[in-house]
Amino acid sequence: MRATASADLAAALLKRGDLDAAEAALTPIWELPVDRRSSGLLDRVTAVRTALTAPSMRTTPVALALGERIEDYSRRSTHAHLTTRRTGAIEP
Repeated sequence: MRATASADLAAALLKRGDLDAAEAALTPIWELPVDRRSSGLLDRVTAVRTALTAPSMRTTPVALALGERIEDYSRRSTHAHLTTRRTGAIEP
C-alpha cells in the first residue's frame, strides 16, 4: 500500500514540476522485494514514466536517469511475475 501511495505522490509531484521530490518519493518502491510488486503498482510506475516524457522535463538528466531506472524496475518486475510459478494453478 505504501508503495502505490509513493507512486501516486511521485506522479502528483511531476504534474507540479517537482522532479527532485518525485524522485525522492519513489524511494520506497525501489526497496520493495520483487514478489511484493503488484500489477497495480507497475501500472502506477508506468504512469510516472509516461509523465517524465513531458516536454518540460524529458531531456533533463534527472528525468532521463529516473526513466531508465523505472524501465529497468518494470522489466525486472515483469520478468519475475512471468517466471514465478503461482501456487494453486491448475495443472494440465
